[in-house]
Amino acid sequence: MDFGANKNNLLKQLSQNKHNKHLEMRSMEARQRIMEKEKEKERGDAGEDTQTVSVEKTNKPPVAIFGIKSHFTTGLKDTLQQYCEVYEFSEADKATDFLFSNQIPVAFIDMDAPNDPKNATEFFSTGKTINSNMRYIIYHKEDRMPETIEAMAKQGATVFRKPIDRIELIERVRDFTAKWREANAPKQTGEEQNDAENIEDISAY
Repeated sequence: MDFGANKNNLLKQLSQNKHNKHLEMRSMEARQRIMEKEKEKERGDAGEDTQTVSVEKTNKPPVAIFGIKSHFTTGLKDTLQQYCEVYEFSEADKATDFLFSNQIPVAFIDMDAPNDPKNATEFFSTGKTINSNMRYIIYHKEDRMPETIEAMAKQGATVFRKPIDRIELIERVRDFTAKWREANAPKQTGEEQNDAENIEDISAY
């Protein structure tokens, strides 16, 4: 019997269980925040500065990027904003407030330093609690997937390694925003419809 291998497997399982419990705790906290937000709305105490998605203004699928501004997030935004309305956040409170106020199809998370994994986990857990249909795309640069990211992947997050593979990114976002585009298509004019469908032709470039 390979005691060394058994020990490593046990340690890995214990570590994974710890991460799962951590995510469950974050989910409970997210549900508590939802209840508090609902109470604030009833009292009329909701914040005035929360960004709101305007379908009439953009006619593009809204997406959120969570991460401290960097060369990576700038490149990600430049790639996405050709066919998506991009909302950027570096603070967990503002990011989660945005999720409370808007139903968006996709959110992106930069997990690398100097970003705080705890804030990223909070954003992830809150989003999954508020909108089970929202999809997450997580980026990291490590050769091996960190345990925190692995736990998110097991809960449905899509994980990409840096740098950005533009074709892969566009194709995945196209799939994740399909329902949003179908739901909002009747509101678009012919020219706006062509702009929204640019995503379909991205692989030609």
